[in-house]
Amino acid sequence: MARYVRESGRTQALKGNLQAQERNLRKAVEKLELRVVRVFREIGSGYSSDLEQRAAAFAYARENGVALITESADRFLRHRDYSKTNQEILPSLGEWERLADAAQGVRLATLLEPDVSPRDVRAYQTARGIRKRVSMRAERQSTRTEPKKIKRMRLLKRVVFQRRFFERSYGEISKRLGLPRSTVKQWVGTADSRVCQFLLHDLSVGHSQSGNGHFCGYSARARG
Repeated sequence: MARYVRESGRTQALKGNLQAQERNLRKAVEKLELRVVRVFREIGSGYSSDLEQRAAAFAYARENGVALITESADRFLRHRDYSKTNQEILPSLGEWERLADAAQGVRLATLLEPDVSPRDVRAYQTARGIRKRVSMRAERQSTRTEPKKIKRMRLLKRVVFQRRFFERSYGEISKRLGLPRSTVKQWVGTADSRVCQFLLHDLSVGHSQSGNGHFCGYSARARG
């Protein structure tokens, strides 16, 4: 099965509507345990007779003997008089016949009922948009960057550890951690005993018993 997704203008496409249609169709097809072999994406008016990707989708489906699915019938075809102020108008019988001629026997399928009203299609698209925004919001929250204070403490710990334990130069630490050399030098110079104790707490018992390393005046042997 092949998928066909279309939006009328680039503004809608830039909002992610094509990707939303594509995801919607993929989930529906997966539920039916069908395999999608190719996706065709189009930006253009549904009443245009010059939709290159639609023609390419028809040709591909015909040559490979697969059906072509889209979200709703208006993705394949719009009435030539369709506009923002005339959204309820449906394609005429002649327009559907011309589409069938262009498809040349390709099986066309829609996720929604083919004769669903334009109002119901818009309601469905609105619901899809809401789901997309909710999903994006949840994704942003799950990947939210850690608070600056926590990030600074984590990096400070690594800086002091690299300097005191491995005795690396400021330049080496700067490269490894992606920090300015001046920041590394400042953090090492101002590290207090609490940070040092925090580092010591993370050392393994075996390492601390080796007697190697001094941290801001604290000997690793002291933990034994």
